[in-house]
Amino acid sequence: MLPGLIEVHGHMREPGLTTKEDVPHGTKAAVAGGFTTIIDMPNTKPPTTTVELLNEKINKIYPGRSYTDYAFFLGVGKDSLGELEKVDPETIAGIKVFMAGHETTPTTIPDDKTLSRIFEICAEKNMLVAVHAEDQWLINYYTDKLKSEGRTDARAWTEGRPNEVIVTGAGRAIVLAEIFKTRLYLLHLSTPEEFALVKAASDRGNKIYGELVSYQMVFNTDDYETLGNKIKVSPALRSKENQEELWKLIKERKIDVMCSEHTPHEWETKNQPDVWKAQSGTPGIQETLPGLITKWIEKYGKENIEEFLKLISGYCSKNPAVIFGFSGKGEIKAGNDADLVVIDTENEWIVSKEHTKE
Repeated sequence: MLPGLIEVHGHMREPGLTTKEDVPHGTKAAVAGGFTTIIDMPNTKPPTTTVELLNEKINKIYPGRSYTDYAFFLGVGKDSLGELEKVDPETIAGIKVFMAGHETTPTTIPDDKTLSRIFEICAEKNMLVAVHAEDQWLINYYTDKLKSEGRTDARAWTEGRPNEVIVTGAGRAIVLAEIFKTRLYLLHLSTPEEFALVKAASDRGNKIYGELVSYQMVFNTDDYETLGNKIKVSPALRSKENQEELWKLIKERKIDVMCSEHTPHEWETKNQPDVWKAQSGTPGIQETLPGLITKWIEKYGKENIEEFLKLISGYCSKNPAVIFGFSGKGEIKAGNDADLVVIDTENEWIVSKEHTKE
């Protein structure tokens, strides 16, 4: 038994994208996967970049329709910086910023001038900044090169987003956080180098945290051969060797949070051969915990499962509750919310389309 898991990175898709998923189905999947709280991301249509759109979620979209507890990130675009001045920090978990983007991120902000103003405002109002940290200029360079060579295969996605793209992005975000004294949450880190940057910045006294997404631990670039664009994600999958280093960091308690980064898309947008047409991201909130447990058992043996469940309790419950200030969450103790996850470590199943039925 674990305390209820907290999904800090849930793309729940309302309003405007209900062909991908709606709140009732997404939060049902969350509960089935052991997540009892989610933080909703602003990648909706239109993007949740105004207080008015945020209030629509708070007052209309979620009440009476969500099967989990919930909180919200407010997005920001170049044309909505004024909304940061207007929003009540008590109504949100933080501000979501895309330093780089892809097919479903219309609010990308790659320039340091605009980013600096965002970090400055958030520091003044003590709002946490959650950053998708990649270098858009490097992505453009590599992508143009691959397209000119006629590449359309899934592996081109990783080659167009190599390690230097994400390490550079993370480094820039950390520098801005240090300059303005902003609390920084780095989303979906995927390399040991990024976590080394987080540790060094934290050791200097900064409030900076690093998140690891489950799909980086379940899949690697070798899986493109069989799964193709169905595992196209951003940041891109890494090598098996890189994955092994991340497992070491998990065991050594050198990350802060693990999540699913649940990103549902229509089957047609994923199941196609051209990497530049397939949308980035994958659903997985229901499969994250069992997927991670499966991989742990494969690597370290079932006799050590208790060690991993303790790690998961910290990464997916206690640490998120502390970082985002969720009182009553994160631990099983008297006085806390009775958010509990019961895990059957004996039962096995294979995920199939049958599991998509209500």
